[in-house]
Amino acid sequence: ILSRCQRFDFRRISPGEILDNLRNIAKEEKLTVDDEALSLIAKYGDGSMRDAQVILDQISSFTRGSVRADDVTKILGIVDDEVLFGLSGAICSKDPKEALKIIDELVNNGKDVMQAVTGMIEHFRNISITKVTKEPGRLIDALSDKVERYRLESAKFTIEQILYIIYTLSNTIDFMRKTDMAKVPFEAAMIKLTLDTGVVPISDIIKRMEALEDTAPAPVVKKAPASGLSEPKVEDQGSSRRSCNIDEILSSWTKVISYIKAKKISIASYLQEGDPVTLEGDLLTIGFAREFQFHKEVLETADNRRTIEGAIRDMLGLELRVVLVVTGSVTAKDRSGSPDAQNPDRMDEGSGATDETAIADADPIVKKALEMFGGKLSGSGSGGPA
Repeated sequence: ILSRCQRFDFRRISPGEILDNLRNIAKEEKLTVDDEALSLIAKYGDGSMRDAQVILDQISSFTRGSVRADDVTKILGIVDDEVLFGLSGAICSKDPKEALKIIDELVNNGKDVMQAVTGMIEHFRNISITKVTKEPGRLIDALSDKVERYRLESAKFTIEQILYIIYTLSNTIDFMRKTDMAKVPFEAAMIKLTLDTGVVPISDIIKRMEALEDTAPAPVVKKAPASGLSEPKVEDQGSSRRSCNIDEILSSWTKVISYIKAKKISIASYLQEGDPVTLEGDLLTIGFAREFQFHKEVLETADNRRTIEGAIRDMLGLELRVVLVVTGSVTAKDRSGSPDAQNPDRMDEGSGATDETAIADADPIVKKALEMFGGKLSGSGSGGPA
């Protein structure tokens, strides 16, 4: 029952407090133990005062006379710091042969390979602490002379390299747990770290990219070739827009319609009932009289509008956008004085058949209705479908 329970959070005792307590015990028991040995025992106690005291009692019973750091490492199976510094030195000097030699000696001396990798991770953790902090002694469980040695070692690596080594060794532990040959992953990791060309800081990469941007020549923009039939090529579309006017487009409009007619006759038959009205920038307005509103609506679909714009581009060399409107009055063709424009009721038989076929082809609904009812289109007096 949680409401009847009390919670106690037992804090870890700091290595310094454990070390002071072990010194007092050694003094009272008249044991000769050097500070480095006591520091190893305090560290191995892992925050437990009782465990550290038991370890001191066991080691003092196995040794005769004074207790040294070598005795502690042998009895507890701890990997000696000299071994760890030797491995980090092999990584720094890019010497895989020396690293493999040290690992082989560890295995032959009966050391736990997993403990060696864990020791290496802690070793480079201490190096990273001395690399980034001004007072590493408060964060590292070691004597002052050992902290100074870590500081000297940190000068040989960048912080990116240290973090990369820690990451690689951490992955090695996961690999070792999945195999019975723990030595092999450790050797592979050390070969990788000693042969690695090094980790380049991101800041250096950014500086190199900025330098390349400053020295690189401006990219050459290639003009897309004009598609379709052989027509005059326009070198500068911008200048063409500035020099072109609506009269020039009107004079070439029949060429545009003929070009479209070769591809799709239905679009051409509708478009010939309209004429360019205005040109503002790259916007070309094509006007249709009210009686040809159906033609305008058919041509307003995206595909048909793209076909018209493509024909203008291929024939006139202009990149224009097309908008279709009902002018509400006679078109430019009507103003030109053509007989058909002056009398819209006059339509020869061949032209009427072409318009009817074009309407049926462009509107699938009209075409389906004609097929179902066997009907046909007839032109009204206004020129539109009846």
